[in-house]
Amino acid sequence: MKERRAEEGIVMVVDDAKVLRRELSNSIRELGLPVRVAESGRRALHIAKERKVSVAVIDLRMPRMDGIDTGRALQEHEKSARIVFLSAFDSPSYRTRAKEVGLRVDSWITKNTDGITNTVEAVLRAYRDSASASSSKLRKHAEGES
Repeated sequence: MKERRAEEGIVMVVDDAKVLRRELSNSIRELGLPVRVAESGRRALHIAKERKVSVAVIDLRMPRMDGIDTGRALQEHEKSARIVFLSAFDSPSYRTRAKEVGLRVDSWITKNTDGITNTVEAVLRAYRDSASASSSKLRKHAEGES
């Protein structure tokens, strides 16, 4: 399947577990979506400076910069970025903290039970929603100039 144009934005997979990064990125790439991977929040932010991020799949528990801080920084940089969180634990404290910092989250996926397939499906939905929102904005802008 052919990779989509860069202006639509990329899907970024941020996880300190190499095996999961590889499995997720391969599965997402098979859908024809452009993917970049990052092993840390800092690396993710570096990539986001170079490429528009449409969807970020972020592990909640990472060393130095956790998923909540990473997601918040990505959305500060790219307001329309959609966030899919991954965690081995379904902890209400993460959801509370995300709300407290104003983070918009599309999906919360539990690694143990939901697996790769549900994560990829959540990414695809978020990516389509992102592309739909972008084309709607372009259409409204074009109509306004006519």
